[in-house]
Amino acid sequence: MGGYENWDQIKYLEWEQSGKKIYWNKHNNHVRVENKNNNTTTLLNTKDLYKSKAYKGQKIITDSLLSSEQIKRDLRHWKMSIYKLAMPWKLEDPGVYVKYIKKGKTETNTTANILEITFDNNNSKYWAYITTKQNLLEQCDYFNNKKKSIKKFSLYWNNYQKLQNVLLSFNSKTKKGPKNLKVQQDYKPNFFTEY
Repeated sequence: MGGYENWDQIKYLEWEQSGKKIYWNKHNNHVRVENKNNNTTTLLNTKDLYKSKAYKGQKIITDSLLSSEQIKRDLRHWKMSIYKLAMPWKLEDPGVYVKYIKKGKTETNTTANILEITFDNNNSKYWAYITTKQNLLEQCDYFNNKKKSIKKFSLYWNNYQKLQNVLLSFNSKTKKGPKNLKVQQDYKPNFFTEY
């Protein structure tokens, strides 16, 4: 995959997913989400959501309820998108626990080591399938209850490409997940804090 040192050296990433353009400053966890469909922009400070801002067009949304709804919606979208993009590196996050379960097969019949991923802050779990031949994440099954064995859905990783010495899965053959991923060197000042 490229290792944590190379992953940490990437400061800025941008990509598209589900009709939205996402810009991420990995070093301070500031995020900009642009939705061309409804002409909104959300500037997320994921460490202090009270500093986040929501815009309609170029105007800040002053209605606190509308602003809060947009911020929460785009925060959820970013969280799902970031797990789809960077799941292998998110396994090192605080409050995430990884345990080897068994050897098994993915839905494409690829032999894989199955890891169980659980969290401090919720009751769900994932089973991550790491291929034995390439040592890459290919599939994750989601369970909404740690104690249950019936999955709700699966996510898939394929089409790995190297960006700045890091392998990432994007422009998937399934047409889902991140696309048009780029590593950026810099943005204009206040790009993540002002419209």
